[in-house]
Amino acid sequence: MEEVHMCFLKMKNASLVSLMICCCISLARAAEDQNRLEKIEACGTKCSQGLSCKMKSHFLFPSDCRSLPEKIHTSSVFQNVSLSTVLRCEERQKCSLHLRIQTKMQVRDSFQGVSICTSSPGLISSCRIISFSRDSWKRLSGSMVDIENDCTKISLSQEVHVTVQTEPSYCGAEWTQVYTAPGCSNENLQKHVPECISKLQYIVNLEKKSVTVNVTEMRKGHNYNLRLCHAKGYICASTGPLTVIKKEDKIKSATLSYSRLLPCLCIEGWSAVTDARRIQVCPFKQHVEELWTEINFDPREGSLLWQPLCPVSARVTLCQKLEHGDCIDLPHTSHDVTRQKVKYTSVEAHPQLCMKFSTDSEDYIRCPFDVTAWKVTRHPKGAVLLSSTVPGIFSVQLCEVKSVAAPEACQFIQNYTVKVEASVDVSLQTKLLHRAFAFRLEGRMCSTQSHNFTVMIQFYEEMQAHL
Repeated sequence: MEEVHMCFLKMKNASLVSLMICCCISLARAAEDQNRLEKIEACGTKCSQGLSCKMKSHFLFPSDCRSLPEKIHTSSVFQNVSLSTVLRCEERQKCSLHLRIQTKMQVRDSFQGVSICTSSPGLISSCRIISFSRDSWKRLSGSMVDIENDCTKISLSQEVHVTVQTEPSYCGAEWTQVYTAPGCSNENLQKHVPECISKLQYIVNLEKKSVTVNVTEMRKGHNYNLRLCHAKGYICASTGPLTVIKKEDKIKSATLSYSRLLPCLCIEGWSAVTDARRIQVCPFKQHVEELWTEINFDPREGSLLWQPLCPVSARVTLCQKLEHGDCIDLPHTSHDVTRQKVKYTSVEAHPQLCMKFSTDSEDYIRCPFDVTAWKVTRHPKGAVLLSSTVPGIFSVQLCEVKSVAAPEACQFIQNYTVKVEASVDVSLQTKLLHRAFAFRLEGRMCSTQSHNFTVMIQFYEEMQAHL
């Protein structure tokens, strides 16, 4: 705030724009200072001048606390406790995170020191006891002293439960708080902590199906690994070979090729050292079109299968596509999915049978049967051969096409019920051998459902060639 006020005084006669620029610079500097972490060469314990103290470590074995003397109030024991992160650095790019605990404490004859304990889920609790020398604590009894310790090593983004107690432990004379360590988003850590060093920049070439990745701030003295992978929960499954950027390479970049642009396709990079933190950049999260293409139909089983290539939240439904483009949902065919496959059984192939994938933002319709499953072949001796890729029982109506311009106006001639396993012969009346005709087929898109369909197989084009 002081810097902002100074800016206002210096520029009180300037324009409002200049004032805004100055204030923005001040706020940016304040944010930068807030993210800056202090560096230390060695950890240690500090106490107020005149208070002699030393530290020892031990694991936490809880013991019963003592009753606090009546003349001591619990609120007066620890005051102004603060937690922060410092960097202990051996080299510029070799720093580790340490937790700094600072507190003011009122010294009493009953207190021989301070216990600082830390714990995290899944880890053994550990404590550091800061002991006061007898002479100094007797001499400073009743005084407020400053105590500081920064020897507790912590991990990136670690959640630490901190407890500060008197030594020995007195009931109620303690302070607790949960502290979360900074992660690699902190700019200081990106420059000095090995796990956070290096950044990935990329350029996508859609025509060549490739991604060129540039690595900046590579960890000194080590190679760097790059790969493309599919992020699926806690793992990222590799989609191609591992590319290594050598430490001696002047240009720290590599080009990676992909086959399909999927929303879970990610760039992963890490230094070639044991247990190195891996950086993942997933720039294609909006490219969902490829997800809906993995539809497989088994004509022998009559099964329609779709399995997501990436985790996705969607509703899958069978629908009948109409001429004007709408796709009407078939009843009782909806499934909500994230990772699991969807399988429909007893499905009969039909060009109007489609799958609808509904997400929060849009519906995607895919029709796996672009052409009819039926084929008609004319035999010269007065018959036609109906062939189907799907076995089943169908009602076939033979009709004569009076007008090529309006084939749907087809005059009824005869009904057939055909059981198709591979193909079936249908005899034509002699008078139809040189005339245009068509078949109307009636069946079900899914034999487990009652939703019927009708399709015309028109034969007049081929017949016209014989007239």
